[in-house]
Amino acid sequence: METICKGRLSIEIDSAQVNATLVFSPGEVGEAWTREAILSLLTKAGVLEYVNPVTLEKALASLSRAGRENARVVVAEGEAPRTDPDAIRWEEHPVPRDLAAKADEVLSRAPAPLVYAWRYRKRRVDEGKVKGKGKAEPRFITEAIRREKTVDPTVLRTGSIADGGLVATIDTAREGTPGRTFRGEPLPAPPPGRPELYFGEGLTLREDKLFANTAGILRYGADWVDVVPFAAGGATVEAAEDGSDCLISFNPAHDGDPVEVAGKALDEAGRFGFAPSDLLPEESLLALLREAMQKNVPLTHRSLCRPVDGACSVTVSEDKMEAILSVRKHRGRGKPLTLADISARIKGSGVTQMDIPQVRDDVKAFFGDPARRELKGYPLARGSLPQPGESGTMEWEVPFADAAERKMILSRFERLPQAEQRFPSLKDFPVSAVEEIAIVAPEGKIARLAPPTRGQPGTDVFGHRIEGPLGTSVEARCCENVKKYGLYFVSEIRGYLEYGRKDGAVCLRVRPHQDAVVTVEAALDGMQAFLSIIPHRGFGEPVSTPKVYAVLAQEHVTAGLKENAITEAVAQAQDGRDVADLLIAEGKPPVHAEGARLVPREAQGEDKRVRILADGRADYKSISSIRVVHVGDPVAEILPPRSRAENGFTVFGKPIPARLKAESALPQLFNVKQAQGPAGTVILYAEKEGEFVLTPTAAGVRQLHVVAGDVGLETGNIDFPGSVVVKGSVHEGFRVFAKGSLTVQDLVEEAVLSAEGAVTVLQGVKGRKNAVIRARTNIACLFSENAMLMAVGDIAVERSALNCRIKCNGALTIGKTKGTLMGGIARARKGMTLVNVGSPGEAKTVVSFGQDYILADQIEAGEAEVEKLKSRVLEIDRTMPKIPRTRPEDTARLAALREEKVKLLKRIETHSMRLLSLRDRFEEHYPSAVTVRGTIYPGVTVESHGRLYAVRLETSSVQYTFDPKTGTIQENPLILSRRQAQLRQPRKKENHPST
Repeated sequence: METICKGRLSIEIDSAQVNATLVFSPGEVGEAWTREAILSLLTKAGVLEYVNPVTLEKALASLSRAGRENARVVVAEGEAPRTDPDAIRWEEHPVPRDLAAKADEVLSRAPAPLVYAWRYRKRRVDEGKVKGKGKAEPRFITEAIRREKTVDPTVLRTGSIADGGLVATIDTAREGTPGRTFRGEPLPAPPPGRPELYFGEGLTLREDKLFANTAGILRYGADWVDVVPFAAGGATVEAAEDGSDCLISFNPAHDGDPVEVAGKALDEAGRFGFAPSDLLPEESLLALLREAMQKNVPLTHRSLCRPVDGACSVTVSEDKMEAILSVRKHRGRGKPLTLADISARIKGSGVTQMDIPQVRDDVKAFFGDPARRELKGYPLARGSLPQPGESGTMEWEVPFADAAERKMILSRFERLPQAEQRFPSLKDFPVSAVEEIAIVAPEGKIARLAPPTRGQPGTDVFGHRIEGPLGTSVEARCCENVKKYGLYFVSEIRGYLEYGRKDGAVCLRVRPHQDAVVTVEAALDGMQAFLSIIPHRGFGEPVSTPKVYAVLAQEHVTAGLKENAITEAVAQAQDGRDVADLLIAEGKPPVHAEGARLVPREAQGEDKRVRILADGRADYKSISSIRVVHVGDPVAEILPPRSRAENGFTVFGKPIPARLKAESALPQLFNVKQAQGPAGTVILYAEKEGEFVLTPTAAGVRQLHVVAGDVGLETGNIDFPGSVVVKGSVHEGFRVFAKGSLTVQDLVEEAVLSAEGAVTVLQGVKGRKNAVIRARTNIACLFSENAMLMAVGDIAVERSALNCRIKCNGALTIGKTKGTLMGGIARARKGMTLVNVGSPGEAKTVVSFGQDYILADQIEAGEAEVEKLKSRVLEIDRTMPKIPRTRPEDTARLAALREEKVKLLKRIETHSMRLLSLRDRFEEHYPSAVTVRGTIYPGVTVESHGRLYAVRLETSSVQYTFDPKTGTIQENPLILSRRQAQLRQPRKKENHPST
């Protein structure tokens, strides 16, 4: 294997396990290190799995290049935790020019700096006062512990400080950034701390601020600061950091003149940007300086400014659409204004529509700018003005006439005599003001008034909604023959609409004017023509007989005219009455030569009319298109041939030739008998009940009715004396009755099916609440849900029956290889063959067998009849004592009641004897069984002859029988054939070579 390096190779892991480093020292006597040996070394040290493959390749390459030199290669690297260093913010305290020489002299004589490392601790000094029930409250003091520190005495810079002046602010370091080992384990960040700063006796640390205890010269070293006391005479003037005040410090030891000191101080304040109006009067400052000199008490940072309180105000305009903020900073010893005060004032004003971050930034910028004293006219908030809505408009429903026609009509109106008497509105709305003309009909819509809309809402500075104003409304005046209904203008008569504007208002007027309108319309076959006349209105041209004949000629109606009808129609129209579709011309049909032909006695497929119920609703289910005939009903007749032919003509005078050749083509007859009728006719009578059909090749009575689609509103209910086949579905609420068999090829919804023969539903029964299927013989269906199935014979359900009531006097079969009877009640005289019964959810299911359940229905009906008769007898017994016996009619009534009671008692006795016989027959047992080839679940009850057997456990392949001797229901395992047993056994898996 290739040797990478030769010498001593080890792994070095630092104490925090941040880095793992390969340390290589070359040597001839050392071990030869191959790639595999290095990997083994990293594995033993538990480092290899944390080494990046790329890093490892680079490390191996670096070792191979090391040769005879020592090498250190980092193979696994984490991240060391970091913390931000603390910072010391020094305040600027330059030495005044006039004191610079004295300060240098004092510093030259000053001893070496004596500074300490300071620590502070709390100490309990006594128990304090006793409160309440002898409970002491302890008291603590904070004491400073100092330790002298030797430092580099080199002075880096100097400054001048007054007593109590702020020297520096120590910012505590922020929370550091955690690291991680090369294994990915977290390394917590070091706790934040204060930077080490050493200071002498002349300074005091209060929390994070360092203050001077005495006035003097500051000396700054690399990590220390102290104060050399220096009581300088004269005065110093400086501006406050925020520019809100000008401060003076004065030491009475100075021999200067107070007047000169005051003048210089005020001039110095002026150079800091303070106006004379901002400063104290010179007399007040002189008095302050003389008092300090008299008492020999120095002044330290005393204000030179007049005291002015900070102020803030919010002014809202009268329309509440603008809010102005005004802020003034304090001066001197005036009450300062804080950001919290401004926030409270703005909040108290109720103004909300503002850009809060922008306002905050602008106010902070104002406070941070010492040169700015006032913030005037600041736009704090602006509302949004509401927008005006759209104006109302007139949406016309009629087309207007062109300019030439309008001019002609208006000129005719101007010439009408006594127009102003008939139309008073002409005084305010003259013809000269008419802008448009249109023809309108009675009750016809003229225009729709689109109301104005409200504009977009606005918002004031308080956030209150300002509704947008409505657009301009359309002012409309309804003159003669115009009415307004809601938003619509409607004409009351037929005539001309006049539209115009007067004094900004829309004016509408309708004048009655219409020429008489004559229309002639011929039938499509040209055998009839009809006349309609609309009488003239107002000053229109009236109708006349020549005008009617002119219209007839224009429409080419010339033959078969009824002149009397035309004359009467003209008179009626001249009298002002409408003429509508009056027959005034009629053609003559041809008479053809025909052979013998068969015609039905009644129109084939005649619909039964819709029956109107008592509440006024229409019963469309009563519609039926089946022509049902009974035995002996006349259904059709054969007419004798006709040999004479005669041509006809249309109302247009066009001849219609007649056929001359007589041909006979009678259809083949079935289920009818023929009998001679009058005038050579032959009458056909039905020999069977059914539906009469007539086709070009056959005619007769068919005993099978086929519904090509669904039974619904198009067909109505079906009641047919023969068999019925429905090729679609039977919809909800409809019924199908058949005296023969009944077959439905699709689905049966919540409907009623009844047949004298068998009922077959190929797709099943799906009743939402309850469908009813009755059959005189058998019933067969694919499935059944929420249905009542009743049959005299057998019932077979191919799949499942859910929540059904089933009753038959034959056998019941549900399912073949799979299927379920779940919910409901099932009764079968000859027993049942079932697959699964009930459900794992213990659906309540009842199965009965071994009795004649048709007799049970008869018994139930008989008992109801007896109860009804007994109620009537009881009613007679209560009535008879209340009848007086004074009048003859009362005696007759009593006799009638007694006679009725005797008859009722005899009927009750007859019904009771019949009920006894039916009950005895009902108790007769019919050998049968309930066979369950699948599973029967708890919740199923097996019943026979009033005996109940409740299934408690889930059981498979079982049979239930009734033992007449013991009167109990027996449960026996079902004996399976060998083939059935094999099918029920699970298949064994065979091992094939391929697997």
